[in-house]
Amino acid sequence: MALLVTLAITTDGLSRVVAGFGGLVAVVVAVLGLFAPLRMPSVPQQAVTWSVVAILCLDLLTSAMWPLWAYHQANTDKNVTAEASLTGNRGVLPGGSATFHSPVTVSRQTIAVTIEAVDTDGAQGNCSPETGLSLLNASAAGPATPITTVPGEPARIRLLPNQRQITLTVRVENPRDPNCAVDLSLSKVTLSN
Repeated sequence: MALLVTLAITTDGLSRVVAGFGGLVAVVVAVLGLFAPLRMPSVPQQAVTWSVVAILCLDLLTSAMWPLWAYHQANTDKNVTAEASLTGNRGVLPGGSATFHSPVTVSRQTIAVTIEAVDTDGAQGNCSPETGLSLLNASAAGPATPITTVPGEPARIRLLPNQRQITLTVRVENPRDPNCAVDLSLSKVTLSN
């Protein structure tokens, strides 16, 4: 019961309503079951006892499951692809770069960015298989080490505590052909722990 009351005070939205209602019902049923003057004479003692036991078991189950649900909510991967953007991503030559930007909508430790690359001009050659990507955290406080990846593979970048947005410089690399331009696009962006 104490956990439900605490949650009713400290949380917001639907969890506050559910926790408050559950705590109130548990207290009322416990009081009705324990004090003889408050019991209705027409209700058998056994029914009252089983009602109290059922409510207390429900309360215990809720109290036991709540931390597991909270842990799950705090550690589930969050897909933020729709909120992320990639600019300057058309016709990028090796040595050139695009800019990735995404809000960090939930508190997580890393952001996994998957970028795809397709040839800007198919007549010029098949650039995509030779293309590499280097992601540099432009929003880092100090010097940062670039994260290298290839198109279609996620690059994991560590986030700072309480970081609300991230900006990355996405550099295109192709050691075989410096004139092979590619178009970049976001495939998936996920916040995770």
